[in-house]
Amino acid sequence: MAIRQRLGGLLKPYTVSGPGLPEQAIALQIAEALREIATRQGNVPFDKGDLRKAHVVEPVGDDAARLAVNTPYARAVHDGRPAITIRAKRGKALHWKGARHPVRAVRQPARQGNPWLRRAIEQLQSEGLDWLAPQIGEAAAEMLTAALRGQLGGGPLGPNVERGVTLAVRVLKEMRT
Repeated sequence: MAIRQRLGGLLKPYTVSGPGLPEQAIALQIAEALREIATRQGNVPFDKGDLRKAHVVEPVGDDAARLAVNTPYARAVHDGRPAITIRAKRGKALHWKGARHPVRAVRQPARQGNPWLRRAIEQLQSEGLDWLAPQIGEAAAEMLTAALRGQLGGGPLGPNVERGVTLAVRVLKEMRT
């Protein structure tokens, strides 16, 4: 319930015939909640706001959704990167505004990662998916929360969470038939 209130209407209402929401709609709502948590102030690294604005939720297949970040530098910010050396091409020199003189190479130190998506997953795991209960039922919401927390399908983070949530959504599909 806490996530639904903070989203301020970002969850799109889905109209369905029959009991509950279709699996795609459930997955999209969970991914949208994850996007909301990931882009909260203080969680996502913020310079000009481009990284925060680049988070998108997209459907995948018939019963899944993905949270993606559409910037070329998102992975380097999230995971960090090793030290690099930028060299001039073909014997030329590098120069930029404010430099005292042209240089042949510039060394940039390694950058430590800032895993905001991992923190968002951990936050969603701690909050749970109780806010889905009115739409899909208490038992189904508890099963999805258990899958999200890694109690179904493996460990607490990473691909096992995705497998656990996918497994729970498939079980929901079988329960309905």
